[in-house]
Amino acid sequence: MSLHAPRHVGLVAALAVGVALSGCSREEIRAYRIPKEQPPMTADAAHAGHVHQRPHAHYETPSGWQEVQPGSMHIASFVIKSDQGEARVTVTPLPGAKDIEVDAVNMWRSELQLPALTAEDFEKQSQAVKIGNAEGKLVEFTAPANGTNGVARQTTGALATIEGALWFFKLTGDQAVVAANKDKLKQFLASMDVHAGEHETGSASGGESAAAAPQRPSQGPALPEWEPPASWQSKTPGQMVLAAFNVSGQEGQAEVTITSFPGDTGGLVANIDRWRRQVGLGPIDPSDIPKVATTVGEGSNQFTVVDFVGKNPRSGKETRLVTAIVKVGANSWYYKMMGDAPVVEREKENLLNFVKSAKYPNAG
Repeated sequence: MSLHAPRHVGLVAALAVGVALSGCSREEIRAYRIPKEQPPMTADAAHAGHVHQRPHAHYETPSGWQEVQPGSMHIASFVIKSDQGEARVTVTPLPGAKDIEVDAVNMWRSELQLPALTAEDFEKQSQAVKIGNAEGKLVEFTAPANGTNGVARQTTGALATIEGALWFFKLTGDQAVVAANKDKLKQFLASMDVHAGEHETGSASGGESAAAAPQRPSQGPALPEWEPPASWQSKTPGQMVLAAFNVSGQEGQAEVTITSFPGDTGGLVANIDRWRRQVGLGPIDPSDIPKVATTVGEGSNQFTVVDFVGKNPRSGKETRLVTAIVKVGANSWYYKMMGDAPVVEREKENLLNFVKSAKYPNAG
């Protein structure tokens, strides 16, 4: 099997490895270069200067692993189902990423509602593992059974820097399934053959054409024309993020990110649950969806706004997340503001006006 990674337009956004999109997203760890002054964003401006060659990998798929369409940040994804439950495997490269291993592992831990590790704890708890010809580190941790199904959850993951990219391999799901597939994960890692650039024309290992693998577009959709508030500072967007802004004040700070994907990326409930995890909350009760999701606008100008408050898993500070979801043709656009609750409260109206100002190319 041979697959290509998505183009890289930033590093720390993808610390939410396996969470979802990313986009996501540079959700908690940020290191931005903020221009001193920058004119309002115009179409395609966010793409300039961010073209990188995409890594690719060859590997042997273990028996019992069903390969599925990878998410927006991954180059490969597998589902494992048995009478003991279900688990998922994802493979994610971050070209150029450095010194973010502990932060990434702590994001995996936050998904299981586990406390963060210190750098010292990470070194003590990680094990050496072979990833192709490279040396990597393996971590594993389990969350006790809770919730309605009473099933313990486990994540076993590996990471290594290979040919200029930091690679993440994550097996997560029901504890019994993850434990039963740990040896298969190690075999999968050992079979990995990673390359930094594009795959050359021809056949991949195992006789499969590289063109047969799911492909990523080399460039995201054209940006709308829009009117960002004057107080927002444009910044370099992260991986799979089309545009990003910093919002600050005496009350603290927040970040606005804009992403776009085909379809609905799993639907409203899946997106809400993903965003809730980012602020330390569990899955939403379906009966509570009308409390956090409302419709704004009329007719063809309608869009959905999701709004709730949680806590930053690291700082413990009250954190608010507001996301506007706009359907444009076959794509969904996500305008997400997350940060210190007082800042988000102050800027929510500016966010909604920003969304309303957007004029999408070829929207018909």
